[in-house]
Amino acid sequence: MTPSQILDFLRECNLTTTILRILLSMVLGGAIGLQREKNGHAAGFRTHILVCMGAAMTVLTGVFAVQVLHFSGDPLRIAAQVVSGIGFIGAGTILITQKSHVRGLTTAAGLWATASVGLAVGIGFYEAAILCTAIILIVIALLKGFDRALSDHAPIPVKLYFELDAPASVNIVLDDIHRMGISFAGLKVKPPRSGHTGYIGLEATLRNADAQQLLRKVRGVSHVVFALID
Repeated sequence: MTPSQILDFLRECNLTTTILRILLSMVLGGAIGLQREKNGHAAGFRTHILVCMGAAMTVLTGVFAVQVLHFSGDPLRIAAQVVSGIGFIGAGTILITQKSHVRGLTTAAGLWATASVGLAVGIGFYEAAILCTAIILIVIALLKGFDRALSDHAPIPVKLYFELDAPASVNIVLDDIHRMGISFAGLKVKPPRSGHTGYIGLEATLRNADAQQLLRKVRGVSHVVFALID
């Protein structure tokens, strides 16, 4: 048999190809999960195997229902629910730390991509499934250092809270701060923490600012009652 004939046979829906697809989805999902397991992530080896194999099984069930049992309908309709359903598992891997840092996004995206690999295997699109697995492994393993390098050079947000003794002085204070070379990425009006009637609180977001130097400058501005870094 030629390679083309072998591929045509493997894309058919029969017992041999069903076993092959389930085993291949287990291998590809396990390859991705093994890398996550080694790095101590919540969704590891077994989770990725189950996600990939479950996605493949969903497609196989739809194809079997239409081609073998002759049910009417779209065989991919069931499989389409995997894409949205996997979001529930992915959401469980995302955590927000006390410092408002988001963790687990790569794991969640990896699970979603692993599910797509399973869908491809289940439908018999072996070439894309294997290629996608290789690319996923490259992204989550080899590009990790590159991602960290980008993060090291990313602007670090600084939250500055300061209070003024009168609402009318806001524009004056902001002009003085701007003349010092300080620019805000964002500015919000907040209730005064001191509880003084007539005072106004402001929360400013800055990028890559020296916190201590910033505090000294802002505290020296007229009408600023106090300032602190959140």
